[in-house]
Amino acid sequence: MTKGEETKKRIVNNALITFATNGYEETSMKDIATRTNIKAPSIYAYFSSKDRLFEEVMDTTMLEYIHYIQNIDNDLADLTTEAKLYNILIGLNEYFYNNSLGHFIKRFMIIPPKDFKDKFNTMYFEMEKAIKSLVNRVLNEGREEDNKFVNIDVIANSFLCILDGALMYLMNFSYEEYRRRLDDTWITFWNGIQK
Repeated sequence: MTKGEETKKRIVNNALITFATNGYEETSMKDIATRTNIKAPSIYAYFSSKDRLFEEVMDTTMLEYIHYIQNIDNDLADLTTEAKLYNILIGLNEYFYNNSLGHFIKRFMIIPPKDFKDKFNTMYFEMEKAIKSLVNRVLNEGREEDNKFVNIDVIANSFLCILDGALMYLMNFSYEEYRRRLDDTWITFWNGIQK
């Protein structure tokens, strides 16, 4: 990686943290430059505007999250279908809770900056598509284990709703309360998706 590529990556990483912490409107290029330990005009050698830098952060964030989604089940091969889905749910929620990428997505998916709303909606549907694909794959593998499920599309949509609801508890309550509510919900979900 060249020095210029390293600098660009540092700018994007620090912009991610700054946007996630301060919000879009409250973040200036100077804030990002200060956090990156470079002069503000130097950013413009890599990004023509704050909007362009924000778009780069959006693209990077979503690509990394989709990569995470696509690989989350790699370590779950020996688990039952129920355990796989449960661990995927926890892993996806904790991804948001435990890192800057998640904080960025969480902040801007809920209330995106006006000029970026359409792009965020498109990205959200890409993320949702990746999660549904993962859930479908796990459920189809589960059918091979003689599990019988109701409509897989209905299950995937329900899974997404549980994911979103559980994330709200994880962000706003203690971890123990989040897990208690998730576990209670999980029992009903798992029993309800089987024929």
